[in-house]
Amino acid sequence: METLHRISLASPPVITAIGAAIHDSQEPREYCAAGRWRLHFYASPVTMHTTAATYQIASGSAGLWAPESQLDCRFTGRSMHACVHFQLPLSPGEVLVPTLQDLGPRYPVLEQAFLESVRWFETTPHRAEARLWDLLWQLAKPDEAQERVRHPALERARAFINSHLVQELAIEDIAVAAHCSPNHLLRLFRKELGVTTVAYIRNCRVQRAAYLLRESDIPIKEIAAEVGIPDLHFFNKVLRVALGASPRGIRSQARG
Repeated sequence: METLHRISLASPPVITAIGAAIHDSQEPREYCAAGRWRLHFYASPVTMHTTAATYQIASGSAGLWAPESQLDCRFTGRSMHACVHFQLPLSPGEVLVPTLQDLGPRYPVLEQAFLESVRWFETTPHRAEARLWDLLWQLAKPDEAQERVRHPALERARAFINSHLVQELAIEDIAVAAHCSPNHLLRLFRKELGVTTVAYIRNCRVQRAAYLLRESDIPIKEIAAEVGIPDLHFFNKVLRVALGASPRGIRSQARG
């Protein structure tokens, strides 16, 4: 069952800590101590243990955690993660925000907006807080007509894909992980996401590569292998077609 937070957005949040990082360790770690609201953007799958439950979080998700929640997580391989700790006004709650939500195609846009606030915080904290305020409004529960529950097999397939980008991904292997037939899975991708499995996998690889290029100093050759496109010539071509720039160009734009 979906859990919701009723929060007040009558005035901007006050940020106490903000950042983005690449995690290599798969060891469980105490994460984001209690005492503040915390908003996370998950570019990689994460297993999150809280005081109330355990969550298998797919990449492309956002999580809002209440101040009383203690968080412990296990990353899957090299993982990208961004978070902010903040305080909210104490006035009565006016909007509902899910604890976890799959952002789908909105994820790259919202994550990039959040990463801008990370860069702004050191020199212009009020600008960063204004951006966070807007993001919280965008994450507020949408109209019921816009909500859809995706098929469990599709969610299992998406989690498997995002956890195995470094490998060659055959539809038969994905279907086994999703507990359904390959043909049924192909239909689910087209019906619920409007894309083929090939296009979905390619987009996942592109988005993860773009994040690593912008937010880390990992060599381009390693990033290509990390996202399952070890041929550097083909990696360059895929990113140019999808993002309009070479891997080196994407990194240079972020630094600029």
